[in-house]
Amino acid sequence: MTDRDAYASDEKPQLSIVLSNEGEDACAMDVGTASQVFTISSGTDVWWRSTDCQSDSNEQIVQLEPGQTVSSVAPLVWDRTRSSTDTCKGDRAPARSGYYNLVVSVGGIESEERQFRLR
Repeated sequence: MTDRDAYASDEKPQLSIVLSNEGEDACAMDVGTASQVFTISSGTDVWWRSTDCQSDSNEQIVQLEPGQTVSSVAPLVWDRTRSSTDTCKGDRAPARSGYYNLVVSVGGIESEERQFRLR
């Protein structure tokens, strides 16, 4: 999820995860950065992926009880640039004004798409 629906040109979107166990049984899940993928796209064009330039990933196993909801401790901040595995050490193109979509995947389970606007 994003912290807001729209961002001024000098603001950076803060991205986070909220997980809920809607089942009847407890479940254990790896919610560490090794199993998280934040993907920002504009239409079918993928602009940024959190794993493109990730240098240190970790595992973090949590036990979710039935009805329990957990969320990110600290948000991930998108610097409003395009990423790919080839651009980690160089200049990256800045995102233009417009609408973007965020999808978060944790352990292969994908969130619904969340739309936000950069001004």
